[in-house]
Amino acid sequence: MKRFITLPVILMQAVALGDDLGPISTRNHRATSLPFLRLEPRSVILKRNEREWSIGFTVANDFRQLSNTGPLAVEEDQETKRLDLNFRKGLAGAKELHIALPMVLRDGGVLDGFIEWWHTAVIRFPTGRSNVPRGRSIVFDQRNGSHGDALGIGDVSGDMTWNLPHRQKIRLGVKLPTGNPNGLIGSGGLDLAADWQGSWTSGKWTLHAQAGAVFQGRSALKGARRLVDQESLALVYSNRSEGWVLQLQGEASPLITGVDASDAAHRTLTMGYKKRLNDQRTLELFLTEDRDFVSAVTKVGPDLTLGARLSVRF
Repeated sequence: MKRFITLPVILMQAVALGDDLGPISTRNHRATSLPFLRLEPRSVILKRNEREWSIGFTVANDFRQLSNTGPLAVEEDQETKRLDLNFRKGLAGAKELHIALPMVLRDGGVLDGFIEWWHTAVIRFPTGRSNVPRGRSIVFDQRNGSHGDALGIGDVSGDMTWNLPHRQKIRLGVKLPTGNPNGLIGSGGLDLAADWQGSWTSGKWTLHAQAGAVFQGRSALKGARRLVDQESLALVYSNRSEGWVLQLQGEASPLITGVDASDAAHRTLTMGYKKRLNDQRTLELFLTEDRDFVSAVTKVGPDLTLGARLSVRF
């Protein structure tokens, strides 16, 4: 009889642990993607009246020089630092409200030297940066011209999540045009999004899946797609208060530039670590790579993205 009681308890603990740690809350940080709404993967929603504040910081360094034929048509050589402030609250009826406010700084950055070492010593993939000066800040395509350094508050977004049976969720999101589109900090339009998320646990392993779509409203950026698909898979290994995450994310390009290598599917691979510091605080650290790391699976994204997030629940 004791075994029949103990087994369900162990399974419930495994499910709770996998949900609490969950996937990494991140997205593709390419400079032309960030102005648009994307729904980041997230684990179990909060209980009624439970609240959570979180602060996330990411640094994404990117370099690309592209053209189909002829002169250079797309050039990106910059570093974007993004500070995200997030508030979540559990509501009645198994719902959750989430509001996000980003602050963005784009400049030449400090990671160029580290990325050269990373590509040479660790992943053994050439960067193409050897003949280009370090510390440049440029985002250029033929339709939208050139953008340089920028600093400001980005587009405010919010979403509502509903719990479904069997550890599934649906979510609706909206983004308001509060950021400056001239600085490539906001899109200049109102975006809408919807997604489905589900998770399955076996022992210490949890698989999280996400599928959704974003309607990119009338944007100040020329060539913006109207509809962008969004999907992710995250495999989480949880061991008591720690979790290790391998996460694949994909989406369509935000803009149609006419350059095949820029308009191709955006797919990145994130390797993350999550630590439950106590009952209220959780820390997550992650590194995201583009096609340089696993070219058969990943495609377009920043050369390297580093991130950290601290969440406080009360």
